[in-house]
Amino acid sequence: MELYDLIKNIKGNNNEEVLKEKIKIVKERLNGLTEERTCKIYSSMLYEELKSESVPSRLISTNDIGAIFDHYFVLVPDNVEGFYVADLTFSQFNKDEIELLPLLKNGYMFMDNDLFKKYINIVAWGNKDISINDLYYKNK
Repeated sequence: MELYDLIKNIKGNNNEEVLKEKIKIVKERLNGLTEERTCKIYSSMLYEELKSESVPSRLISTNDIGAIFDHYFVLVPDNVEGFYVADLTFSQFNKDEIELLPLLKNGYMFMDNDLFKKYINIVAWGNKDISINDLYYKNK
């Protein structure tokens, strides 16, 4: 294992498994809370849960990329390359994008840049040309 990869995941976690576990905890704690206009609550709580397990993650606001509508979600690098997008309140947006159904169903999904651009254009309400890598590592 490369030193950089070890530093990214010092505890050797399976980030996807920890993410699934933490999503379940957050949903149980916030049981009954509507998903509309509560993205900051859900995403912040998930972000804190992931930090407690030393899972590298980044809490993202669409305001940071110039969107008029503010929406929060969490980016989590996988153990090889790429990212999981965790958005427990995605159901408040357009549900017609078939490629994003796993996100709607599970609260997270692995995304490449092309899929991420579809996602970000839905939640930021406009054409935002930013890569998932650039967003994760921006100002870090």
